[in-house]
Amino acid sequence: MLRNQYKADSRLDNHKKARDSSITVVDAYVEKIQKIQAKVDSMEALQSQLLKEAKESQRNNLVLMDELEKVKSVNETSSQLLKGYTKSLSGKRARILELETELHSLKIQSKAHIKQ
Repeated sequence: MLRNQYKADSRLDNHKKARDSSITVVDAYVEKIQKIQAKVDSMEALQSQLLKEAKESQRNNLVLMDELEKVKSVNETSSQLLKGYTKSLSGKRARILELETELHSLKIQSKAHIKQ
């Protein structure tokens, strides 16, 4: 009978050891899962932040594109005005040359007239 009791006690101890070992393994897995979940949460937060930054960057790019179009428009207008001024100045230079030639001609005529 003692022998049977000893076997039963031995089996009970073995079951307790196995149970304790299983609990230790499960606890280790739970700890690993919690660490992984913390990393996942961190990655999700980072992803959310990156998405916000990407949207802000996209808005900034649209504003910059709009400003660029305005600058292009102003540059085009300035270019057209400059072309107009250049043509106007060319015409005025030609007219000045004509007037200088006419003045020179009148001076010559005046000198000739005075000599007579």
